[in-house]
Amino acid sequence: LNDNLPQFVVMGPPPGDCCGGVGAHDGSYLGPEHSGVSLTLDPNNPDIYPLPGGVGLFVESTRDASNRPIVVYYDRANGNLKMVRWNINANAFGAPTVVAGATTDDGWYPSVTVDATGNPHVAFQGADHDDVFYINTTAPTVKEMVDDGYRIVGTTPDGLPKPEYHFVGSDTQIVWTPVTPYVIYQD
Repeated sequence: LNDNLPQFVVMGPPPGDCCGGVGAHDGSYLGPEHSGVSLTLDPNNPDIYPLPGGVGLFVESTRDASNRPIVVYYDRANGNLKMVRWNINANAFGAPTVVAGATTDDGWYPSVTVDATGNPHVAFQGADHDDVFYINTTAPTVKEMVDDGYRIVGTTPDGLPKPEYHFVGSDTQIVWTPVTPYVIYQD
């Protein structure tokens, strides 16, 4: 095995004798731990999103009309959706900008497309409520709700609407048409 792969930490009762004693049965938490990125475990408040800590999760890219790459990614450590563009003068990527997540945990499953004027448009899942958002990254950026997952799935025995929340946004994609973006995602 590759020694650089994440090591997993299990909290709770030790593994049982089944599976040669290597199973994670009866553990109350399973989370990744990477070299150089510490994993703080709080048994009273476990991380419900056991993702590796660090930068560069959920990476997507596209190219602008000049064939320069644009990359969007989730910064797990800060809970931000970031974007970097190729700087042709420096022959390197420029500094990353925070597209979303300055005050919330945003940026899972991002997708990026570019319109005819060269402006990037991004769709993504909000990590804190599993809803779908869209942003036109030209200033000022405004995060627009695409789908919050709220559904009416029928009625109660009293005839009242029966609400339900769906986890939406996994595998979010965005495509640009001649006049508008279309956001595609899993419900």
